[in-house]
Amino acid sequence: MDGKSEGALPIAIPQYALWTDESGAAHPVVVVQAEKAPGGLEIVGLLHRDGSHAAATMAELGLLGTAKSE
Repeated sequence: MDGKSEGALPIAIPQYALWTDESGAAHPVVVVQAEKAPGGLEIVGLLHRDGSHAAATMAELGLLGTAKSE
């Protein structure tokens, strides 16, 4: 996004989600940032269980809400 944003997306942050990678595997993540990029693409910042970070599009996510399920 080169530091450009059209604003935050209207979702609760932080939020649990499942991110689907290129191979179709689903991974549990926490959404820590969600913004609309110039041109309308919805980009999210993710935190993985191992502490690493990644970026993805909203289309790659299944949002699970803010409450941790047991």
